[in-house]
Amino acid sequence: MERDQTVTLQQLSDSAKQNTVAIFAKFYIREFQHANLEILSSYPVDAEIGELNHFLAMNSSFHPNQLFELLVQDYHAYLYRVLMSLELRFRANGTPSFGDWTNWYEQKYEAVMVEE
Repeated sequence: MERDQTVTLQQLSDSAKQNTVAIFAKFYIREFQHANLEILSSYPVDAEIGELNHFLAMNSSFHPNQLFELLVQDYHAYLYRVLMSLELRFRANGTPSFGDWTNWYEQKYEAVMVEE
């Protein structure tokens, strides 16, 4: 997909933003459960990540679907601010232009490993 066919997070419609946050929330929960959020900590959103992590830690006994629903409902603004800090581009429906969050994360992780 060409860059001009994608938009910034701010340019998305409200429903596409909701979709973006939901997709990211599923990724975030999965990475939190595997203690694999190092890359996100390199972005200027320590307070937001702290709040998200605290919520997830305090509610780890919830069913995964319930945890997801509560995170998206109650912590939408935190998830949105994390997404804003990443400065990425999205398709009009809110899906990431790069495809999959897991692949994005792995590419970021590999880049850090190469730098070291």
